[in-house]
Amino acid sequence: MSVGDQGKEALESEITHLRQRLAVLEEKKGSERPERFYEALINNAPDGVVLLGPNFRISYVSPAAERLFGYTVEELMQMSPDDLTHPDDLAGVHQVLRGLIAEGIQDSRMISYRFQRKDKEWRWIESTFTNLMSDEDIRGVVINFRDITDRVEATDALKDSESFYRVLTDALDIALCRWLPDTTLTYSNEKYRRLFNVQPEDVEKKWLDLLPPETREETAAFYGALSEDPKVVSFEHPVTLEDGAVAEYRWIDTPLFDDDGILVEFQSVGIDITEIIRAKEALQVSEERFRAIFENATVGLYRSTPDGRVIMANPTLVRMLGYLSFEELSQRDLNQSGFSSEGSRSVFLQRIESEGQISGLESAWIMQDGATLFVRESVKAIRDESGKTLYYEGSVEDISERVQIEERLRENEERYRSIYERVEDVIYETDGAGTIIGVSPSIERQSGYRPEELIGRNVVDFYTDPDEYAALNAAMEAEGSVNDFQLKLKRKSGELIIASVTAHVVFDENGTPVKTEGVMRDVTGRRQAAETLQESERQLSTLMANLPGMAYRCLNDHEWTMEFISSGCYELTGYQAVELIENSKKAFAELIHPEDRDDVWEKVQAAVATQAPFELEYRIITENGDQKDVWENGVGVFGDGELLFLEGFITDITDRKQAQDKNRQYISRLDTLRKIDQAIVNSFDLKVTLSILLDYLVSDLGVDAAAVLKFDENAGVLAFVKGQGFRTTALQETRLRLGHGHAGKAALERTSVFIPDLSQYDHNISDSLEFKSEEFISYYGVPLIAKGVLVGVLEVFNRSALNPSTEWEKYLQISAGQAAIAIDNIALFETLERSNMKLLQAYDATISGWANALELRDMETEGHSRRVVELTVELAKKMGISGSKLIHVRRGALLHDIGKMGVPDHILQKPGKLTADEWQVMKSHPLLAHTWFSSIDYLRPALDIPYCHHGKWDGTGYPRGLRGEDIPLAARVFAIVDVWDALLSDRPYRKAWSREKTLKYIQEQSGAHFDPQVATVFLQYLEEKKDAL
Repeated sequence: MSVGDQGKEALESEITHLRQRLAVLEEKKGSERPERFYEALINNAPDGVVLLGPNFRISYVSPAAERLFGYTVEELMQMSPDDLTHPDDLAGVHQVLRGLIAEGIQDSRMISYRFQRKDKEWRWIESTFTNLMSDEDIRGVVINFRDITDRVEATDALKDSESFYRVLTDALDIALCRWLPDTTLTYSNEKYRRLFNVQPEDVEKKWLDLLPPETREETAAFYGALSEDPKVVSFEHPVTLEDGAVAEYRWIDTPLFDDDGILVEFQSVGIDITEIIRAKEALQVSEERFRAIFENATVGLYRSTPDGRVIMANPTLVRMLGYLSFEELSQRDLNQSGFSSEGSRSVFLQRIESEGQISGLESAWIMQDGATLFVRESVKAIRDESGKTLYYEGSVEDISERVQIEERLRENEERYRSIYERVEDVIYETDGAGTIIGVSPSIERQSGYRPEELIGRNVVDFYTDPDEYAALNAAMEAEGSVNDFQLKLKRKSGELIIASVTAHVVFDENGTPVKTEGVMRDVTGRRQAAETLQESERQLSTLMANLPGMAYRCLNDHEWTMEFISSGCYELTGYQAVELIENSKKAFAELIHPEDRDDVWEKVQAAVATQAPFELEYRIITENGDQKDVWENGVGVFGDGELLFLEGFITDITDRKQAQDKNRQYISRLDTLRKIDQAIVNSFDLKVTLSILLDYLVSDLGVDAAAVLKFDENAGVLAFVKGQGFRTTALQETRLRLGHGHAGKAALERTSVFIPDLSQYDHNISDSLEFKSEEFISYYGVPLIAKGVLVGVLEVFNRSALNPSTEWEKYLQISAGQAAIAIDNIALFETLERSNMKLLQAYDATISGWANALELRDMETEGHSRRVVELTVELAKKMGISGSKLIHVRRGALLHDIGKMGVPDHILQKPGKLTADEWQVMKSHPLLAHTWFSSIDYLRPALDIPYCHHGKWDGTGYPRGLRGEDIPLAARVFAIVDVWDALLSDRPYRKAWSREKTLKYIQEQSGAHFDPQVATVFLQYLEEKKDAL
């Protein structure tokens, strides 16, 4: 329904009402006219009526309009509605009027707008415009209006209030919503909508539907029960934010009831308690941290009572006072034994009780061991509400070291005062006008004035050059200080001196200069020395320009940034000095060979660290790419303990280095040849000797492989003996005839053969595919000649092209000579060894012949010598005799009775008992054996048995009566074997003994006739071999 329809309906309703009342009145008062009735109604109605004529001028005004507008009826009749309407509302009013007139029917329009009363007050009216132009009685537009200012203001206030509270709730940092028991949202604020991604248009939706499906059933059950039993509930529940973070919220759900106590809806308030939880956690961490701080603080922390009891202390204080535990410290009475001075505690108590807090109190405490501890403490008295002191809390800092330092400072002040009075330099002070206010006693030595003669005088009295004085003042004013400012001063005697002044201006707290402090030194001699030094430097510069090397000064950085380089730089490096200074074209570090840079840096830094000079040898790359060896001698230059720069000299030592390398190579090769000589002398194994020789040869000559072929004179071929560096075994079957192949050619022509490129020759060393895999390029063969006789060929192979130098070829020839000597020596040794073997065989045959000859003389002992030999050798092994000694044992056993060759037959072969004289002759046979063979070197080591085998362990044997271990071990071994075999054999004067009787005899004679240890071993051996012996 339009506004006009609403106005028309209202007007018709009011007219109908009036007519109904009129009809009632007419019934009651039939004599009164209706017009008066209408007039009375209009005049007393609260709403105003205005009639606009066809020209839209006011043609009628009701009394209520007069009250509303404040104008009289007459005034209003002269006015137009536009005169009363607010300018901003005219367009709306005109639009309503035009609309009504344009439609041309009886219709109404309602509009609210502002009007101005006569007293200039703007008020709101609600007007209903009714088009009655077609009514013959009226012919105009009737305006019914009422003052709605209070209603508009109330409505605006309500809107403002609603907007205010809506903005307020949206601005709150809490989530707020209201919802019906079925979870339909009736209101939500901005915070709630952001949390749950709820849009304003989602009002009247069920928030339960906004939850994840998996939580809906449980949540619905909870709130269903809450709707049945409404009450305030509070719980904590996390909320996942848009960025994925989780916030902790405390939710408070409150039921809201109407006046009849019926549940209407719920209000939910969500408070973000994430920070509270974090704060609790932080508080817990903070408590732990502060506990850790208390426990680990570097200062002592304590709590004590006014009566001197320590009720709390951290470990630092416990340790500080020298106690092992707090319990031990808590037994201490601070009032009685806490301070080193009796009055200190009472002073402390007076101050803390009166002031309540003390900061920086310094005192001396007594430690557990009685030592004094100087401390600075800050204390606060903790009191109850009544002001009574409960305890003191404080911190304690050990300042013993500072007290000691202050004591040393006092001593130093006295010392420095002494130095001040005796220092050679003059220390002075002047005021702002240049008047001397203080000067050290050393002024008398430098100027001839006593200090008291100068106090109060102006320094200008002593300057000889006004320009120098002016320059000094200008520098002081500009910089506030001067350093080593040199000027001429006048001594008391009139003599001029050159002084160096270092001074600075002293300012007060306002920045005003108040005085000048300075040091003056007589540098007259130094100036003269400087002039001499300048001349010396000029001469040095001339000298450096002609030195075969480069002088430098550089920074100690990784680029070795050059500040100065002498002219010798170009000859050494190929760069001009200006190209290297300040790294303008090249940093000197770039010239150092990359492999040497780290080593140069480390050695220089090591020298700088100890302020020692350094000497280096390294390689540089010159401008044209050549490599040079250089020697550098340098030193770090220091000032006030700080490294300022490095300076030194670098010279080319390439020629010397190459000479040294050649010398080292020469010495190395000599040492190699010496080692090869030793191998030749010490080894008779040709392959071992050649292996050593080839190892050194391949290494020293820098080749890949080498081999020795030995000439077999009988077969007329060169055969492979030893090789080194080969990948395959292709050459190990080599058998070359003279003249065949490169080695055969070298052997036949007895001259070296050098093949730079093996691929250029049709006949190669080997046609086998295996040899081709060696991939050799160059070959060198040298014939091996010893004493004019061909003994073999030395071959050298390389897998890259060889370009041998003269020195290389000489060394190869020498090595070939060594190989020839080795082959020849081994051949000679083998020949000699064969001769020796033949000679040994001859010796052994001779010895066997002697033993056989002896047995032929004494038939009774036939076979005895052969039997005892093997048994003696076996027992000797058991007793630890080995090696060549066993050979001598064997020979001694064969010849044990060789001395009997000198005993006459009638005694040797006598069947009966020998007389005493005959027995003496028989007992001489060991002496005869010693006499015969002691002069024969070959048989002397075998004499122990022939000479001593009749000795006895107890010393009763012959011929020398030796006892125990003085008898040679071989003789002791043989003695028991000799008796064993003799007793088991038949003799003319008795029958052979049984084995058991013989064993028993040997056991009985152990320790008498026989060595007990040998007897034990022998008997064990017999037991092991009882089936064979």
